[in-house]
Amino acid sequence: MPPFLPDRPRPLLVGHRGAPLAAPENSLAAFEAALRGGADAVECDARLTADGAVVLHHDETLDRTTEGSGPVRERTLREIRDLRLRGGSGREGVPLLRDLLDLCRGRAGIMVEAKVDHPEEAIPLLDAILLEVGPPGPGGALALISFSPEAVSRAAERAPALPRGITFESPFPASLALALRPDLVTVERYLFRLPVLAEIRAAGVELFAYSLDTEADRAAAGEAGVTGWITNLPGRRRV
Repeated sequence: MPPFLPDRPRPLLVGHRGAPLAAPENSLAAFEAALRGGADAVECDARLTADGAVVLHHDETLDRTTEGSGPVRERTLREIRDLRLRGGSGREGVPLLRDLLDLCRGRAGIMVEAKVDHPEEAIPLLDAILLEVGPPGPGGALALISFSPEAVSRAAERAPALPRGITFESPFPASLALALRPDLVTVERYLFRLPVLAEIRAAGVELFAYSLDTEADRAAAGEAGVTGWITNLPGRRRV
């Protein structure tokens, strides 16, 4: 299986939810800011609406980042599209995954994180994402990641040629990650000193980490063998 963006030099610079210090997170303005800043790729969060559309939103509920409230999964696409994101110009709304695909086509890669809060959400969400993105292109320009083993397993089953990865924010055994046959493993930066990362690298799996926003974070990432920097400051390869 081809790795994510194999033709771009490492470390890859990935905008975490776009460039969230320049515009509201997961907004098209934030993704555009990341691309203009020189990011190799952007990372986004994907969720399903009540009527099965794939929208880009991090939290389970709408309260923190929009004018709305309640769970994303209980709102229709029309209801969500009528909402404005907090901050920024005041005109930004919650985008669809297809909006980001159009924005990045031929310009940069995309890491789509499948946000699964309940195990039963994994398969419907993955199936909807895969339907949206279509067959993987030859350049490995799109990768799918998730905290959910069920989501990663579904990606392996339905789209084995699509680069995929599992994400961890707490200590984990290498066996759990490697059983999913991932192309990449994404970790929270506080896990850098765990011996398990050497096992992951030895298995030929790339390491990505978030959120690498300082020179110290990036130096530690280099020592840990991280080759994908997921950062809130995608315009800065050095801080």
